[in-house]
Amino acid sequence: MRTVKRNKRPVAYAFYEGVTELTDADGNLTGEYSVQYTAPVKALMNVKLPITLIAICGTNRLLYQRLIRMKEILPPHIDLRPYEFVEKVYELNRAADLFLTKGGPNAMLDSVLMEVPVGVFYCASKIEYLSAFLFTSVLNCGRFLPHAKQIVKWVNKCAANPAILEPYIEATRVVRHGGNGAVQIANYIKTVVDGSDE
Repeated sequence: MRTVKRNKRPVAYAFYEGVTELTDADGNLTGEYSVQYTAPVKALMNVKLPITLIAICGTNRLLYQRLIRMKEILPPHIDLRPYEFVEKVYELNRAADLFLTKGGPNAMLDSVLMEVPVGVFYCASKIEYLSAFLFTSVLNCGRFLPHAKQIVKWVNKCAANPAILEPYIEATRVVRHGGNGAVQIANYIKTVVDGSDE
């Protein structure tokens, strides 16, 4: 597998933690959520094989500090590398074996452009769900993993047998070179906005 030659241990690239429902100015639920950042990191503490976990914190200094402290309690076979804001984040993405993220269209396209399989563990809105569905179920660029146990199980399987990721890597290449899914995403978004999916 291409990533085994590049990485001494599999790399999972993760983002988000928990969710808080968002409300509008009148206190009504909007159907979207504010996402925090360490749940996949906590879940991946249960991975049995050696992995490197890259966590991008952006401008969230508190999260970065929390992950630095978390490094001290991680098992020695898990190499956690938190980063604050990274100008060329695509370089880290491209180095990964697996990109764990929420289901937004931008994240899906990042995965495709870097030819890295995606593991979607959270969708903040119907548009994100449709984007995740398109890239995982229709285009086969990764897996939808909404539960922590599913993330751990899949990462363990991939770390034990990296060849499992090959079909997903090939699917990202097909999508990247044959159209990036933008038209399908636009159609899904139009369906949601028009309300014709109900």
